[in-house]
Order: sequence, then structure tokens, then C-alpha cells
Amino acid sequence: MTEAFKNRLLVWVGLLFLWMGAIYAGRLVFLSFVMGMIILSAFEWGKLAGLSQRASFVYAGAVAILSLTGFGMSPYMSYVVLASVGLMLWHHRWAVLAGIVVLPYVFSTIFLLITVSEDLYSVWWLAVFYVWAMVIIMDSGAYVVGKRFGKHLLLPCISPGKTWEGFIGGLVLTMVTSAIFYLAVAEKFALSHMNLWIVGAGVMACFAQLGDLCESQMKRNAGVKDSGSILQGHGGVLDRIDGLIGALIIIRILWEMAL
Repeated sequence: MTEAFKNRLLVWVGLLFLWMGAIYAGRLVFLSFVMGMIILSAFEWGKLAGLSQRASFVYAGAVAILSLTGFGMSPYMSYVVLASVGLMLWHHRWAVLAGIVVLPYVFSTIFLLITVSEDLYSVWWLAVFYVWAMVIIMDSGAYVVGKRFGKHLLLPCISPGKTWEGFIGGLVLTMVTSAIFYLAVAEKFALSHMNLWIVGAGVMACFAQLGDLCESQMKRNAGVKDSGSILQGHGGVLDRIDGLIGALIIIRILWEMAL
């Protein structure tokens, strides 16, 4: 086990205890914890977009206000998010606009997941925990498999460290874990259609990887390795939730299409 992987593992364990502690403390504390992550991510996003440190503080405040006022709740926001991300990938100057749209959308999507989970399963944190777990498994699986077996680069022009072997390994591990989760709780929560859960986990994993790649492109444009340095061995907060952002976007889109 390399020193880098040990650092990543220790940070993941720390984040796990923080996440679980926030869940145990209740919905309000958990949402406050999520808002803290959004604010820190917004600050890092602003820096990646080329804003000064002072402007990035203002930017993070604006994102927090928009998140709390329900800016991301509109059913049309998914289209705006996709358009803004596309513009950002087309040209870096759109990164400031993209963050203003994407991050409040992420907060509102987590809020919606909590509401739906409570309505369907009477456990407000279940859906959020499941999505977060699938993203972590995809990220960790891709990292471990890629380091051990990776030979064919996924997109070297964006992220030279990611490989097809890592991506496939993380994808398979995520889908297998989803199947185990289903078998463990299906009867208790009256879940149906196991195949949909497994395929859904695979789709989430793919979009988590896309979220990671989009942030890698932002970092490449900014000429930096990490979005920040707050998490030893992991970079910034945005480095840890980029996959979650991608997964939440596709979940929100599919949920709105099903309505």
C-alpha cells in the first residue's frame, strides 16, 4: 500500500465519520454540513475560474445565498446546468457562470433526495447515503484498479492518470456493490426491479467519472494539480465531490423525466 493511498484512505475514513456524524445529528445538521461543503467548493471553483481570493470569497457567498433561496429547485434548471457545463468545457471563461448554476443545483438535488427518501422509505438519509456510497466506491475502485492494472489511458489530454482499466474496474465494483445493497435491504424497504438498481448504479458511476473529468479539465485550464489543499492527499473539497456532482446531475434529470 503506497503512502499516497494511505493518505487517501485516512481522509476517506475521516470524511465518513463526519458524514455519518452529521446524519446522526439530524437533517438540519446534515444540510448545514452539505452547505459547508458547497461553500468551500464554491471558493475553490472561483479560484479555478480565475477569480482572485477576495472575489472567490464573494463568489462562495453568492452561491450559498442562491442555494438557500431555492435557486436550483426549478424543474428547468437541469437544462441550464447542462448548457452551462457545455459552455464551460467549450471555453474556460464560462466557468464562473457554470459554478453559480451547478452548485446551488447540487444543494437543491440533495434536498430533493432527502424529501423523496423520507416519502418513499421513511428514512430521510437513505437515498443520499446510497448515492454518496456508490460515488465513493466508483472513485476508490477506479483508483485501486487503475494503479494496479492500468495500462490504457482514458483521456490523457484531460487527466493522464486515469485509465480504461480503472474506469471499468470501478464501474463493475459499483454495480456489484449496488446488487449487494439491494439484496440486503430490498425486503425491508420494499424495493423492486433489482436490474434497474444495478443499471442505475452503473449510470451514476459513469456520470461520476464524467464529473471528475470535467473538474480535471478545469484544473488543467487553471494550470493546477488540485482544486485546493484542505484535504491531505485529496486536494480540495471540490476534488472530492466532483464525482458526486456528476452523479446528482443524472439522478435529477432521470427523476424529472420520470415525473
